[in-house]
Amino acid sequence: GFVSHFWGEPVQHFIACLTQHCHDRMLPEGSPYWVCAYANNQWDIAAEMGSGVQDSSFRKAMDVVEGTVSVLDAKAQCWNRVWCCYEVWVSIVQMRTDSYKYDMYTTTKDKAGAVGITDGCAAIDMESEFHVDAKQKRQRAFPLE
Repeated sequence: GFVSHFWGEPVQHFIACLTQHCHDRMLPEGSPYWVCAYANNQWDIAAEMGSGVQDSSFRKAMDVVEGTVSVLDAKAQCWNRVWCCYEVWVSIVQMRTDSYKYDMYTTTKDKAGAVGITDGCAAIDMESEFHVDAKQKRQRAFPLE
């Protein structure tokens, strides 16, 4: 999946969010995540941009993944970043299909774990006979403040 985030969150929170996302979506071990800092040449970002935003490595990555997961920091500073807003816009407007998913994950209020709001029921929810109830219960810990 494509990871939209801002490097202001502690790395352990970032990892907790992706670990929980992988668990909730029941992704196979070793499933890749596209993270700009690891995928782009940070010393030649102009080359990564191509001829414009639509030609950027960010946008190209979004074309080949099954969805986007936004990792939200505690203060949601990512929404103040133009790139993060662009990635979300592409995810929910341009990439909108039944198969492309957009999920949001953050750490719980006590910072002991991570919780996500998923696009539809996650695979883990489908394990329950009452999958919508399971989704609501799983997402209840998402901090709204």
